[in-house]
Amino acid sequence: MTIPLYHEELEQEIHLPGGQTLLLRPIRPEDKRAYVKLFESLPPEDIAMRFLSPMKALSDSLATRLTQIDCRREMALALVDKCGSGETELLGVVRFSADPDNERAEFAILLRRNLTGIGLGPMMMRRIIECARKRGIKEIFGEVLSENAPMLKLCGALGFRLERMPNEPGVTLASFHLRNPW
Repeated sequence: MTIPLYHEELEQEIHLPGGQTLLLRPIRPEDKRAYVKLFESLPPEDIAMRFLSPMKALSDSLATRLTQIDCRREMALALVDKCGSGETELLGVVRFSADPDNERAEFAILLRRNLTGIGLGPMMMRRIIECARKRGIKEIFGEVLSENAPMLKLCGALGFRLERMPNEPGVTLASFHLRNPW
């Protein structure tokens, strides 16, 4: 496992309509506890939509894997809020993981339900697509449960090609060629 150098240039402040300021930044190994807390706060259906199966708990090894990325093939951006206590609250994560040749990368996004519908999901997806494009990745894709209408709508709005996976009923493949302009 390679611990990445921190990419400060990827930090972006996000100002919400009510005046709250969030920060979108590369994920850090010290976000592990906050990632577990985010997972524990999610309804079971949101967990199933993100991980493509129901999960009751986030194992320690998976939490480590999700917060200690291999910087040669991955990028993960965390949406965080600094709580009054100084503790970081993780509100969402968007990521990609590329194949060994850095040709194709699978994306995933997780955002707390109370923050959907205000443009954060599309903004996070655009940022991770740009990170993949700058890396030289040619295509980004994700497997989306067919009942995950909000994610399918988001992918469609961003110009992803959506097609049912013939060998996996109930799963839609969303793919986007990174040479495509918006």
